[in-house]
Amino acid sequence: MSFQWIFDKASNLSINKQPTVAQSVTRNNRVSAVVKGGDTYRFTVTMPAGLPYEENRSYIEAYEALGRYTVDPVSISQSYITGYRGVATNTTGWTAYVSTTNPANIHSISPSVTPTNGDKILAAGDYVQLGTGNTYTVVEDVVWPNTTATLHRNIHETGAVTLTLGSAVTWDVICTSMPAWNIFDYNLVNWQGEFVFYEVVR
Repeated sequence: MSFQWIFDKASNLSINKQPTVAQSVTRNNRVSAVVKGGDTYRFTVTMPAGLPYEENRSYIEAYEALGRYTVDPVSISQSYITGYRGVATNTTGWTAYVSTTNPANIHSISPSVTPTNGDKILAAGDYVQLGTGNTYTVVEDVVWPNTTATLHRNIHETGAVTLTLGSAVTWDVICTSMPAWNIFDYNLVNWQGEFVFYEVVR
């Protein structure tokens, strides 16, 4: 399972997708800010102390084999974190169109089941993955018959795409911080710090 096991077992998970921003404040308290980019997902994961080493050593071996130089896909399957919050009864078979005229929008969203007017087809905070590409977050509710969604960053994909929604989305990540682990109380394992993963944009 490699890195996926770490996400599945996490006792704490932090998700940061804010871009890098340069700010300055003048003597009369005027703030200027410039977005420098870098709005990729960053995940900080804390592992629970006390997992039985005997039952989990194969998973430890698997992620250590990937090290801090191998890209690996992960998902966050917990529905309370990534679950779809729209009203559609079917979240598979959706399509949309991505245009370069507005690089943070997807257009012509077509759910697999036609909604009725006033239905919230996408909710703010929903996760969407464009084709086999990157995962994005929906910024505000999309209410049918509106078929355009604003996403949290500029889109890298173009043209007609399939949409993957909610807990089915994935990210390609690379580990930038891999803590050491130790065995205590005979057969229990803990970690001496946090794992940090950065999204690798597809």
